[in-house]
Amino acid sequence: MSLYEIYFSPTGGTKKVADIMIKAMKKDAQEIDMIKDPDKILQTEFSEDDICLIAVPSYGGRIPSVTVDKFQKLQAKGTKAILVAVFGNRAIDDTLVEMQDILENADEDKISVTDFSEVKGQVMAKRAMEIAAAGYHNLMLGGPPGVGKSMLASCISGIMPQMTTEEMIDTTIIYSAKGLLKDSFSLITKRPFRNPSLAVTQAGMFGGGMTPQPGEISLAHHGILFLDEFPEYKREIIEMLRVPLEKHEISIVRKEQTLTFPADFLLSVCANSCPCGYYPMDKCRCTYRQIVKYQNRISGPILDRIDLFVRCEEIGYEALTSNSKEESSADIRKRVSKAWEIQKERFAQSTTLFNGRMNKNEVEIYCKLDEEGKQLMKEAFSVFQLTGRSYFKILKVARTIADLEGSYDIKSRHVEEALYFRQKGEGRVKVR
Repeated sequence: MSLYEIYFSPTGGTKKVADIMIKAMKKDAQEIDMIKDPDKILQTEFSEDDICLIAVPSYGGRIPSVTVDKFQKLQAKGTKAILVAVFGNRAIDDTLVEMQDILENADEDKISVTDFSEVKGQVMAKRAMEIAAAGYHNLMLGGPPGVGKSMLASCISGIMPQMTTEEMIDTTIIYSAKGLLKDSFSLITKRPFRNPSLAVTQAGMFGGGMTPQPGEISLAHHGILFLDEFPEYKREIIEMLRVPLEKHEISIVRKEQTLTFPADFLLSVCANSCPCGYYPMDKCRCTYRQIVKYQNRISGPILDRIDLFVRCEEIGYEALTSNSKEESSADIRKRVSKAWEIQKERFAQSTTLFNGRMNKNEVEIYCKLDEEGKQLMKEAFSVFQLTGRSYFKILKVARTIADLEGSYDIKSRHVEEALYFRQKGEGRVKVR
């Protein structure tokens, strides 16, 4: 393997950046070649094992657009490329020392998020979130106001394994392009958790502007995009999620040029069943027409792209005041980490990383059912009025449930649990 250093930095410090990155990624380079003329990058022939490290100065927290353009073209050719920005105007030696310290001391226990042990009850919602985190499945939490939907959603990043070095660098590049980094060097070490407000614009959510910048869906790359009060977002915002939820990237066209930002995130949304939030409970004060209108703000195609549905119920006084110990995020994260390792081995020869991202061919290979499971799915297909997309989503979820259990085969009980979390009837009206 050769490491090619693309020499953009006038400071002369990119050699040190290369040394640190090799150490951080635990990769041994047999040789380091320097390409001093950036214009020669695209003409250079690279092998499949070569890694191109582009080290550039980044002033004001942003990477020059011409650098990003060359980087994307390099990746489009199938070359393994890593873009590393040297942030700020500080001496490069100081920057590299801080960078190395961050890489070596990133600790998942230092991540400050709400712990699952702080949430009383909601056993099924916690289980759904564990499955979502384990297989990168999209999740919708329903239920009346005040039952803890938003608090639960804030816990999910705490049960996901710590970011890899490659993910940290990837995320840092996006935040740098958006200008969200500190004046000094700061590598993003915590998995992103983005919660845009209801007033977010299309450009703010999906990216754009005269000089295109990444939006919230790209800032959530490798992390979670949480949309609270989901039906309250603008209709066009909700509908535009269709493409990134399928392709896991977003393309922006400006001045006859197309710029593509990554957007591979876990979508977690909270939604009430009606304007007052209490349907189908007796205390609901909404009319039938109001309920239907509110629920229709989320279209069928969007619901079809969500893997898990769970309703959070009101907690009784006894459960709320109980001193019983709830399972911690650390305990759940151990199971999720094991499931991630299983998927890493399964997809070692594929570009797929998680069960939730399997294509049709991979589903046919890794989601084979026994006769009892096939019969369950046959009955469910008509009862739940499944589409082709939702059918395969159930199989992917069942695969993740089996992985959490450490089972090589998908059993009927795994299919039953996946079907349970596909039910979205309670709290929704039937319109005919």
